[in-house]
Amino acid sequence: MTETTPRWRSVAVRTTRVSIVVSVVDDDTGERIPTARVELADETPPTTVSGGYHVFTDLGPDPVEIRVTAPGYDEATPTVTPVAPTETDASAFVTEVQLTND
Repeated sequence: MTETTPRWRSVAVRTTRVSIVVSVVDDDTGERIPTARVELADETPPTTVSGGYHVFTDLGPDPVEIRVTAPGYDEATPTVTPVAPTETDASAFVTEVQLTND
């Protein structure tokens, strides 16, 4: 009887963290609202705000509710599904939230 030594292979586990990019615009004009505030429902602020884009990074893959407010507009609380970073067109992953004048 011949004995064999088991061969072990290494297994790498990669956890992908995902992001949400939000742009807030006026429902009537389509213009960006520079005074908009965006946060996760648990009041977590964005990781960065640049050029009118509110970016949340290092999120899990489950949908999250965001809270969007701006002076003179009704509040919006959409549910957004984060996406993994990719080398394709980044604008395809921007969530546009339209606010209505109150």
